Amino acid sequence: MGVDGFSKQLPGTAGAGRPDGRAVRVGPPDGPVLSGAAVAKLGRPRTPPAFVARPRLFRLLDGGTRRPVTLISAGAGWGKTALAASWAETVTPPAAVGWLGLDAENDRPDTFWSSVLAAIRRTGMAPDDDLVRGVNKGPATRRAPVERIAVALGRLSGPVILVLDELDAVVDPRILRDLGALLRHQPERLRLVLIARQDPPLPLHRLRTAGWLTEIRAPNLGFTMAEAAELLVGHGLQLADTELRTLLDRTEGWAAGLRLAASYLTARGDQYATARFTGDRGAVADYLMGEVLAHQPPAVRRFLIHTSIVDRLSGDLADAMVAGAHSQAMLERLERANAFVVGHGASPGWFRYHPLLRDLLRHLLQVEEPGMAPELHLRAARWYARHNAPLKAVTHAAAAGDWPLVGRLVVAGFVPFILSADRDALANVLREVPPDQFPRTAELKICAALLLFNARDYGGIPRQVADARLLLEHLGSTGRRPVEIALRSLELAVARARGDTTALIAAATDVLGLLAEVRLEELPSALQYRAIAVDNKGVGLLWNGDLDRADQYLRTALMGARAARLDLVEINATGHLAVIEFLRGSLREARKLASAAGELARTRGLTGSLQAVAAHTALTMVEVESNNLAEAEQTLKHGFDAHRCDPELAQGVALRVAQVRLLLARGSPAAAEVVLGQTWQEVDAATLAPVLLRWLTLAQAEIDLAAGRGRPQARTGPECVDEALAQRERVSLARADLAAGDIERADARLASVRDAPTDLVAAVEAWVVTALLADRQGRAVRSADALVRAVAIAEREGIRRPFSGIDRSRTADLIERQRWLAPDSSAFVAGVLGELRPGGGRPGAQSPAAELSTREMEVLRYLPTMFNAGEIAEELHVSVNTVKAHLRSIYRKLEVSRRREAVVRARGLGLLG
Repeated sequence: MGVDGFSKQLPGTAGAGRPDGRAVRVGPPDGPVLSGAAVAKLGRPRTPPAFVARPRLFRLLDGGTRRPVTLISAGAGWGKTALAASWAETVTPPAAVGWLGLDAENDRPDTFWSSVLAAIRRTGMAPDDDLVRGVNKGPATRRAPVERIAVALGRLSGPVILVLDELDAVVDPRILRDLGALLRHQPERLRLVLIARQDPPLPLHRLRTAGWLTEIRAPNLGFTMAEAAELLVGHGLQLADTELRTLLDRTEGWAAGLRLAASYLTARGDQYATARFTGDRGAVADYLMGEVLAHQPPAVRRFLIHTSIVDRLSGDLADAMVAGAHSQAMLERLERANAFVVGHGASPGWFRYHPLLRDLLRHLLQVEEPGMAPELHLRAARWYARHNAPLKAVTHAAAAGDWPLVGRLVVAGFVPFILSADRDALANVLREVPPDQFPRTAELKICAALLLFNARDYGGIPRQVADARLLLEHLGSTGRRPVEIALRSLELAVARARGDTTALIAAATDVLGLLAEVRLEELPSALQYRAIAVDNKGVGLLWNGDLDRADQYLRTALMGARAARLDLVEINATGHLAVIEFLRGSLREARKLASAAGELARTRGLTGSLQAVAAHTALTMVEVESNNLAEAEQTLKHGFDAHRCDPELAQGVALRVAQVRLLLARGSPAAAEVVLGQTWQEVDAATLAPVLLRWLTLAQAEIDLAAGRGRPQARTGPECVDEALAQRERVSLARADLAAGDIERADARLASVRDAPTDLVAAVEAWVVTALLADRQGRAVRSADALVRAVAIAEREGIRRPFSGIDRSRTADLIERQRWLAPDSSAFVAGVLGELRPGGGRPGAQSPAAELSTREMEVLRYLPTMFNAGEIAEELHVSVNTVKAHLRSIYRKLEVSRRREAVVRARGLGLLG
């Protein structure tokens, strides 16, 4: 058990007074005379039925005896006494345990110290005479009794652990002063265990600072899952994990609560009624009334009842609810008193009530002041509205049944949050609005429209918007603007769902114009509205082909969404920025943005949201252009899964285009044509956004080329605003010219792409086609130069598909020739060649597969994993240096310099699956 002879412990000696209650003498003939009741306090309490021994807490107490004082402080029913008593039974020599249970009779100095001495004498460690004479019969001295006791305790024959139970019973300032003095001058062989419902007024801060205090509180005493299960088994109950977790959540591990729950469930004979176990009825209510509320003054009791309607409480919020002051001080006092008021660790200054106590308090509010609850909810709603907590404000307004206020709060602070993580929570509150209330105000009509939006019923929203506008006549311009902003925002959402980019841009522009005229106090959620409008205007501009302006709007939306805490808007803006970067052929930046959006979606649990679809689409396109087809297929699946739950025309078409490109990269033009044909049937080409229509047109051209039809049989596409989109079309037409043998026309089409590339993928493809054109003309130098330029761009961005998508065999020959001319060519080139000729390489050269040893092949298989060299060595049971030597050999034989390059090269050669 630690130092100073406390490494072992000794069971305390239980005892009792005379059966007839007469006084008895403790110790020698001149020892103190105590009543039978007083002697009974010196025995340890019995452990309750179905008691659960908890070794983890025993270890805390064992460790505590290495310090002078251990404090066990928690509210009623947390098992403080039972814990200490059961632990004391485990004590073994040479230490001994003395026990003193205190009550009001001990609240006198003479009685208290006599009882303390008696408890110590019962351990057998006190000298027979000194303790008694030093306090009761010693020579005249001016020293205080506690000083004489301290001197006498210094002569203990062995280590003693003195447990003072129910220390709250002692309030006499003289006793507390002397006990504090004893703590400051505590004998080496004495350890104190203090048990109380609240921290005693002793100089504990000095002990804590000096490292002499061990503290065990309610969080330590709370039962764990395993301990709770053992306790319930002792009552004949065996609950499923989910039921046990529910019970623990309700009781927060409170020992008395768990025992009362066991009695409740046993009496019902229903082990699945845990969700109905509450603190507002039966034995739990009686216990809390008697042990918690009965000890509170009427003003505190009323405070607790009135503030129980909120889940979390601050001093300022409590002041607003009880129309008073100094609530913060009261909450802090209640927390210190362990009155089932708990500080919220993550939010300093905030508190909450224990769930079972909160149940009881809310029940008392309904019984004692039934008309007060709505008013309290209204006070809470107004406070939360002032403090920018719209969900809390709307929730309490709904609880008060003030439906017009619900509508006003939603419009002022919550319409934008339908695009946040609080979306479902808002919908749950709005479902509480009685249907006959929606026609009362324009704001409530907006609430009805939001419910339709949450249900993805976009077709019903315009009717609700129209009805709301009819109700605007009674509103002045100040009150009208926030409502009009909300209505236009809803129309914006409908336009986007339908793929009407013209209406989308117009509605977003209108919202931004209205926001410019509104003051923040009129519309607290103005920043959120603005972020949504800017984001949607950027999306509209993107699909309309105005990539530069779309980029500006989406980046502005991205920053605004972060500031406004709109996760879905941030994910959406980032994903569409990734689409723009893909359209420009900047695969590295597109991958970075799409991955960032995906990571945020995963972190927030929003991977399956519509707003994540753009990131899935962009990443699929990037993986296709990088020839990572397995990764592309997985990402595309995620995109379709997210889109299926919340269809949107533009994103649906984009996903289909990505699917077509993946099928083409896999060499399945027939399957790609089927997908494209279905897509054409489902859209109206006359109203489809220009970028989407151009994508479909180019996809058809790609299919025609892959099917060997010569010139593309593509549908006529619109003129595109952005040059990047036009360049990809020119390359497609040049490829058709090449297939038809029209070399001069093909070269002319490619001139602008080569000279001023705005789409890097198109630029790589243009240079590859140029190399093939020059090769046809016998211009080897130009062909080689074109190939070098293609590789320079492609290597920087990770673009690989163009090399395998155009006259694969001849392109491989040209690259092979390039490697002969430039033997120091990069690993990227080796990887591309490996993809064009799996298992091949330089003519007449030995395959790297043949050169790799068996052990090198084993090491190679770990390279695509996250294992480092040390972990690979551990798996293969070799040294780290051996693995590093194998890695150097693998890199040399594969003609690469980095791990990633080795994986790409090995896959191209068919060495890795």
